Amino acid sequence: MPKPQWLIDKEMQATPIRPDPDMCVNCIYYGPLVRYTKHRGVERVEVHACDIHPACENTKYSICCDDFISDQLV
Repeated sequence: MPKPQWLIDKEMQATPIRPDPDMCVNCIYYGPLVRYTKHRGVERVEVHACDIHPACENTKYSICCDDFISDQLV
């Protein structure tokens, strides 16, 4: 059974989900090294402080916050 036309139209109008979210490691506010931790109990990764959020610590796997500014744009 083929797709109905209304479903085809709806799929054409849908906005795709971005496959690669912005990550903290690409932000200009990605701060200095604080400590090391294990990611999912296996891989040892660096934990960095955020320059504008004092209590926030991020790894290379952290997804960015609303204050994200890319270091590639500056």
